[in-house]
Amino acid sequence: MDEQHPSTTSNQTQSEQNAKLPQSDAVPSADLQGSIQAALQQEPSLKDSSISVRQNKSGIELSGTARNSEEKKTAERIAKANAGDKPVKNHIKVTGQLHNNR
Repeated sequence: MDEQHPSTTSNQTQSEQNAKLPQSDAVPSADLQGSIQAALQQEPSLKDSSISVRQNKSGIELSGTARNSEEKKTAERIAKANAGDKPVKNHIKVTGQLHNNR
């Protein structure tokens, strides 16, 4: 019975270590960034765009290029719809001929 005791202690120690990890913070961040990127890739109107999603402490950032301002707006709308309560900053550059002058 002495042989089972060390493994029980080892399992308890591992459980205690896992309990201390910020799992609720780490996993959702990666999932959030991935889910926004996947939603953008599934949008047919963005198939010719090159848009990246990055999550940081201040929220979600979109970067890359879009052919026109409609694609840029669509990407921002999708990101906001999937970002929960995180703010979205849109740094996407419009490269096509159809962009609106600001």
